[in-house]
Amino acid sequence: MAVLAINGGERTRTEEWPKWPPEDPGFLDNLTAVLKSGVWGTAGGWTQKAIEMMCDHHGASHGVALSSGTTALDVALRSVGVTVGSEVIVPPYTFLATASSVVSVGAVPIFVDIDPATFNLDPAKLEAAITDRTRAIIAVHIGGSPAAMDEIMEIARRHG
Repeated sequence: MAVLAINGGERTRTEEWPKWPPEDPGFLDNLTAVLKSGVWGTAGGWTQKAIEMMCDHHGASHGVALSSGTTALDVALRSVGVTVGSEVIVPPYTFLATASSVVSVGAVPIFVDIDPATFNLDPAKLEAAITDRTRAIIAVHIGGSPAAMDEIMEIARRHG
C-alpha cells in the first residue's frame, strides 16, 4: 500500500484548495449589500440577480432558485414525470434527501449498492435493478469522488 501524504508520501493534489469566501471585492460588496438591506429572502431582488448570474455562468436561458437541495431533487423528479408508484434508483450511501425526495413524490426508492472503492453507485449492479417502473436514477458524487457517469448514462440510455 502506498504511503499517505500525511505520513511523508507523495501528494495527489499539488495545488491549493480554493479559498472561501473568494478573494473578490465584488463578492464581498454584494454580500454586504444583501446583509445591509435586511431582506434576505426572495423578495429583495438579490435572488433574481443570483439566478441571472448562475444562468450566465452555465449558459442557461432560465433558472429557478430553490430553498434547498432536497427541494431541488423534488422538483427534478416531478419535472421528469416521476409519480406515485414510480421507482427511482438511488445509492444507499448518500444524504437522507436523496431517498426522502423520492418518497415525497410518492415514488419508491430502489437502493443499488455502491462500489466499495469509490463509495458511489456501482454501475455493475445497476442494470439488474431496472424494471418497467424505473423512471429515474439519482447518481450521487461522494466526498469529491465523481460517480461513474459514463457507464451510468450508457445504462440509462439503453433503458430509455
